[in-house]
Amino acid sequence: MGADQQALSLQWAFGFSCDISNGVADVSESGQHKICYVAAHTAVIYDRIERQQMVLQGHCNPITCLAVTEDKSVLVTADAGDDAMVVLWRTATGQPAHTIDNPFPGGCVAMDLSPDGLLLVLLSAPATFETEEGTVTEQSIGLWDLSETGSLDAPAAIGSIPAGDVQTCVRFSQEDPSQIVTNGKQRVYFWRSHLGVSREFKYYSPPVSARDFKQTIGDFTVSVFIPGTLMAVSGTVDGDVVLWEEGNSMREAGARPSDRRAVKILRIHLEGGITSLTSVDRFIVSGGSDGCVRFYDAKLRLAAWFDDMHAGPITSISFSPSKSKSVWESDSHDKFSAPDFLVGTSKSRVVCMKTAAFKRMDVPKSGEQVLEGVYGHLAALAAHPLRPEFSVSGDAGVLWAWNYSSKQLVSTREFEKLRISHLVYSSDGASLIVGCTNGTLRILDPNSLADKQAFRFATTGCVRLAVSGDCCTIAMADESGMVGVVTYGHGRSKDKWEFVGKHGSHTGLITGLVFEGLGQVARLWSVGEDGVLVEYDLQNTSVGAGVQLVKYTDVGRGAAIPTALAVAPASEKAASGRSIITADSAFKFRTYDSVSQVRQRTVISPTYGGPPVNMQVFHPAGQVDKPLLAYSTNEKMVGLCAFPLDGDPHKAMGLIAHPGEVSALAVTYDGRRILTAGGADSIINMWGVDANALEAQYKDRDPHENCHVALLEGGRKGDFFQEMKDYFYYAQIHTQGEDTTAPRKIEGTVELTVVPNLMRALGYYPSESEVGDMMVELQQEAADKGLPDPTVINFERFITLYVNHRPVFGVGKDQLAAAFQALGADPYLGTMDCDDLLQALTGEGEPMSHSELEECLQALTGSTISSVYDIIPPQVEAKQFAEDILGFEDYAVSGEA
Repeated sequence: MGADQQALSLQWAFGFSCDISNGVADVSESGQHKICYVAAHTAVIYDRIERQQMVLQGHCNPITCLAVTEDKSVLVTADAGDDAMVVLWRTATGQPAHTIDNPFPGGCVAMDLSPDGLLLVLLSAPATFETEEGTVTEQSIGLWDLSETGSLDAPAAIGSIPAGDVQTCVRFSQEDPSQIVTNGKQRVYFWRSHLGVSREFKYYSPPVSARDFKQTIGDFTVSVFIPGTLMAVSGTVDGDVVLWEEGNSMREAGARPSDRRAVKILRIHLEGGITSLTSVDRFIVSGGSDGCVRFYDAKLRLAAWFDDMHAGPITSISFSPSKSKSVWESDSHDKFSAPDFLVGTSKSRVVCMKTAAFKRMDVPKSGEQVLEGVYGHLAALAAHPLRPEFSVSGDAGVLWAWNYSSKQLVSTREFEKLRISHLVYSSDGASLIVGCTNGTLRILDPNSLADKQAFRFATTGCVRLAVSGDCCTIAMADESGMVGVVTYGHGRSKDKWEFVGKHGSHTGLITGLVFEGLGQVARLWSVGEDGVLVEYDLQNTSVGAGVQLVKYTDVGRGAAIPTALAVAPASEKAASGRSIITADSAFKFRTYDSVSQVRQRTVISPTYGGPPVNMQVFHPAGQVDKPLLAYSTNEKMVGLCAFPLDGDPHKAMGLIAHPGEVSALAVTYDGRRILTAGGADSIINMWGVDANALEAQYKDRDPHENCHVALLEGGRKGDFFQEMKDYFYYAQIHTQGEDTTAPRKIEGTVELTVVPNLMRALGYYPSESEVGDMMVELQQEAADKGLPDPTVINFERFITLYVNHRPVFGVGKDQLAAAFQALGADPYLGTMDCDDLLQALTGEGEPMSHSELEECLQALTGSTISSVYDIIPPQVEAKQFAEDILGFEDYAVSGEA
């Protein structure tokens, strides 16, 4: 894993998880100016003065909550998802001090630290499951003792939260850490722990009714205890706070100290809900969706307000160390002092506020913006071809342009009623092309982001964009499978772009669109989920003639769906020119001659997280002769592959770039960095590329060792390897005749004609088309070396061929069920008429004769039959066919090859 981290290393995270409550914290110590914030599955400590980031990596799931001790020495992060964890980090070094693995099965949604930092309370993510009585949701609260005598192996106290209202906020009492408040939308719970006496929580949930206050009460959002008391307040989506008074002051018979009741409701934010509540010194501090922050004393009297930030709805409020206070005289001549504070907003901004701004005219009322990111679901990302900039956008309708060297936002533009789905720069950097979800194509000035021209020739959203190397042709693919072409300077106006036409090239979603070459020899290809590779005839494409095609080629193999497309580097030339590379859902890279579109090679692709959906060939800095392929999968992963692509697992690497979707990938102009956009997490991560580290992975190994053997079950010492060897040797014997008495001549090779049966004996059943691909691959390999077409293959080359061509995953119930549906099975019952199945087997694809089918059925079942109807019932379903005819022992679980 160390080599992987060196080949790609996280250098900078742009943006932060702005929707997380309390996801920004001031962690300044000893005059420092540092903030910590959540960036998807990473926590970042940012030095505002030095403008440097320290990234805290370790979580695989999105971080859902962040807390910091009052002395700023330790911060805590927790995530939600499978294999969740809680990590306690030392703020000064960024190193983990302690880890709590799987605190709850689904992770955590909220947490808090006691004032002394010795207790940690966690709210579990709700777990939903089905029972005979219906759907049940379970949630827990747990208390961990972080003191030297405590144990992190298990909670010191744990309780179950009553069903009916998922709790989303948890807070300690500052006066008595044994008391805790939580709230969901409808209920507020007060909890009391008795550490050292019991591991159980006691709780009370006071009733509250609109009739009690003669007004409706909105959903609860956050809660906090009032400093200096055991009273608490809960904020609502209407801008109200509900005051909860504790039992001793209620003086009611039978009231316990932990009991509360609602005694007052007060509106403190007039134009939106309360999104953040915290306390500092003797004040309650509220933040609202109106973008305002307000200070209230223990009697809920307004003491100070900050309404001029204009940074967006408040999600986080965090105070500097208490010794850094602003002090002024209030109207009542009482000294009012409060530390300066940071505010995080849902518009991805962090603002530093001086509390002196409330009274002093010389202090900016809007505060100092110390961090700005992006927000919304990110769908589009492009790197400038000539300078250190990138542009990013998504469903927020905002286009951001960043300088990734200075880490500064260069320019922004907000589009009304437009959502951007794809971005690409022209290779000269003179234009930024924007594709939108409504089918609009816009050509922008990359500096000002102003429109140069705009077109709308599609009725569905843009899914792919490409620009030719000479910057004179733009191609756009839309959701309906159409490809439209726009050219520059070829129409009536020589200085304008002109729409040429569009072609319905695909019946499925287009997953790849690329140009290769310049000027009159520029070529354009697309590939789609329909399994078709299309080349467009740009020389004969015109406004009058429309978009013309050169060739359709079926590149789908079985259930493999093409997922990405790229032009191979010049070093990977085919016999007639450049090669085209496709990736597909079967985890294969397939290389084609760009002219004949004959498949040259099939190799296994990286299998981390899913098949590649974005690919870009580039040359790392200073290594023009060693191109790399950058790729990302639909979920989580980004990685590198070294050329030539041959399936060598040591020549590929991958790591978790984002905890969920990776929506876009871009390589910087100098080949030093890769940018990834995280879709829903609103984060752009910048990864440093170290090609030498990747090269060391495969250069340092034994050159005589077949790297593909490691991909076999058990490796070279495993039973499967020995089985392969036995079959291969038997094939040599069988070729010479099993009963011959002549001296045997074992040369370590077998004839190519027996390769298909060897594959089948080992559990891989290639179609005749796939067998043809293997033969072409071996012939092309020989031709590249100046050798005649081969007639034999040795054992080591056979292993490589087998590993690269066999399915990565075995056939399971999902694949068989899908196959039956594709052949016309009843969509509800899953059954298929026997005659329809026989017609498909004997008349479609690579058809079998009736005699071949009967032989296969006899071999599979071990029965002597006179007709296929003796084996196949009149109505057959996939499960029955798999178990009774194919002999699958464990149909219920999909196997792996």
